[in-house]
Amino acid sequence: MRLFILAALSALLAVITMSAPVFAAAEVGTAIAVRAGVTATGTAGSRDLAKGDPVYLGDRVETGVFGHVDIEFSDHTKLAVGPNSSMVIDKYVLASPGRLKSFGLKTARGAFRFLTGDSAKQAYRITTPTATIGIRGTEFDWAIARVASTALALYGGATRICSLSSGVCADLRRSCEAALVYDGRVVKTTTAALTSQQQKMAFPFLRDEARVSGSLRVGSARCAGSAQGFSQPPVTGRGANQTGGKRY
Repeated sequence: MRLFILAALSALLAVITMSAPVFAAAEVGTAIAVRAGVTATGTAGSRDLAKGDPVYLGDRVETGVFGHVDIEFSDHTKLAVGPNSSMVIDKYVLASPGRLKSFGLKTARGAFRFLTGDSAKQAYRITTPTATIGIRGTEFDWAIARVASTALALYGGATRICSLSSGVCADLRRSCEAALVYDGRVVKTTTAALTSQQQKMAFPFLRDEARVSGSLRVGSARCAGSAQGFSQPPVTGRGANQTGGKRY
């Protein structure tokens, strides 16, 4: 009798296991270039990324001190992830093959470059610890500093960046415009108004496009200018009238 019960339980367990749903990781893009240490962790497990490897919805992609990865998504959106960076692909909803209804990135730290693909521009949304970035068809860099500030540089198209804490926003519509978000403030400037050191820290791809794949190069060095220095610190002033932003 005991053997019979054990056999019955084993058979039942096998049936339950076979009938349990299997959730496959949703592939959303491909690593088109990888340097040094780059890892991805998500539904497909934790793994070191290499050129040609898939990336999946929900993946947390992280790079080491010398790490870098360029990713092309299924709608031809392209993303560069620089050294010491961390981000999560948290939303990827298809409207039709090759076009997205919703695409979300949560970026925690580091430096990034983004080129929109074939999807409607309102589909894209990027968040940082201090800001949200809305896209109107564009090419831009952004970076997140350790002091919880966000910097954005526009090269083509248009963007809107908003402070998460205050709701103050700034629209960038011209190539080489920049915005800095810190402690609820949004300050508009230009990349040429930043010192060389500020440019290097905030936008490492600005002067050195050799860091990214050819398909992510936009001629950003034209925005470096003479790098005279930004006279208004990003922590000065609060509110729409003082920052040049708008409240929505």
